[in-house]
Amino acid sequence: MAAQTQTRAPATAPTLTPERSRETARLTGSNADAQARAGTGDPATPQGPAKDPRAAATEAYANRLWEVVGDLMLEEDVKVQGQRARAVMGEAAEVDMRLRGGDIVDVAHLPKFPEGDEGAMPIGALPPSWVQPARILLQMAGGSGATPRNDSSNAPATDLWGTAQTEPATPWAGALDDLRKIGRKPADYGVPGYQTQSNNLASPEATCNGTSLAMVLERLGYSREDLILAIETKLKRAELQASLAAKKLPPDEVKRQMAAFDPTCVRLKDGAWKARVLQYLRAENGPRHDKDYQRLRGARQSDTQLQTWAGDFQANAGMDDLALFMMDLLGIERTAINAGSNASDLVGAVHDGSSAHGLPKPTTERVEPGIGWPKAKVKLKDCLEQGGAAMMSIRHKGAGQEGTHIVAVQAVTSGGLVVDDPYGKARPDYSAAKPGDAYADPGKTRATSGRRNQKDPALDDWKMSAPVTSAETRGEASDWTDAMVSTSWVYLMLVHRGVSAGSPPT
Repeated sequence: MAAQTQTRAPATAPTLTPERSRETARLTGSNADAQARAGTGDPATPQGPAKDPRAAATEAYANRLWEVVGDLMLEEDVKVQGQRARAVMGEAAEVDMRLRGGDIVDVAHLPKFPEGDEGAMPIGALPPSWVQPARILLQMAGGSGATPRNDSSNAPATDLWGTAQTEPATPWAGALDDLRKIGRKPADYGVPGYQTQSNNLASPEATCNGTSLAMVLERLGYSREDLILAIETKLKRAELQASLAAKKLPPDEVKRQMAAFDPTCVRLKDGAWKARVLQYLRAENGPRHDKDYQRLRGARQSDTQLQTWAGDFQANAGMDDLALFMMDLLGIERTAINAGSNASDLVGAVHDGSSAHGLPKPTTERVEPGIGWPKAKVKLKDCLEQGGAAMMSIRHKGAGQEGTHIVAVQAVTSGGLVVDDPYGKARPDYSAAKPGDAYADPGKTRATSGRRNQKDPALDDWKMSAPVTSAETRGEASDWTDAMVSTSWVYLMLVHRGVSAGSPPT
């Protein structure tokens, strides 16, 4: 079966305010506002002098993107707003490519709103400081109602960058709608999306690990389609192993045939997905976990329900649930996602089993608190600026309490980090050295503080077609201070983007 593009539709037309991405004052688009953000440590404008002209140009363009966002929020014509947002995103890709090639762009002389409504397709991860305004621009662009074009009378409809449009049209579906959602096509679009664990099929309360992994994979340029291909590669290899075992061939012959196996030349058996997913779901529903919250949709389910979900999984599972299933195929417990070589094995399996886009394989590096937070922060910043990705583990229950939590790191700021937290929005004054939960305000519990992403009780909320509400995305682009991180971090898992010999700087 052909891989499906993930579609996670908003419940209503996208809200064109920045609150969903950040809790900031409403942008007005003035230079004064850009400077004000710089003064408060906004990730788009880190404080301190630029280290080199390329860094200065990168941050100047981040300021420009925030300025454009502010201007477009005041634009009442949705069509004009969408056209301009698409034009700016095309320009952003071109500016990024020029900077990669060593051209120091004079941002001040660029048009705020380029002509036309298309441009270059990003070839790699856009700079971290561009992510937040770019997400808002993609939201605006997707709400434009742009008309797909055809390359020929017999060709499928394509968007402005040639991506096939296979999804039903909606009032807010536009040329960049696929790009706005995680697992979009093509994978290497430059702007990683946010994923919440609250809508997972696997435990919404206990899957920060796989959800953060999904965001890391997307930042590296892998799509939902890549995960599908990687999973099918594992399933095909398992089928071959079973067949060879049944034939009782000599070990050397088994080894030879496995080494020569080409999964692209083999068709997966009918029902293979459902059978293996059902095995996974049954383990998640019982033997693997002793508490209901750790199970599917946070409760014990009937086997009839598991049978239904297993049949729906391939076409409907999001990138985070697919990542968790991939972990199961590799024999990796989700609580051990970053133990030993597991992170490297996971990313490597996705890379090797997918189309891989001609990219070199990423490498992983675990950073421990022993080196100190200032040095770790420098390593993290370098990894992200080179197009890599990162997961961070923290102690989140306060002094004297056990338990850790994993988030994806979006950007490094002068005063801390911006993280995409799949669980919710931690307290800014949290310290693991003091009593108190990171996700519970003083005098409140997690359930009453309003900091936790809220799970929709609907059983099918895990499907890509289910709407995502603002209550499920409280952890998007959350600010963490250096003081908070330095007391609570357990480790950093850096995933460095693979680099070809002689490739330009990223």
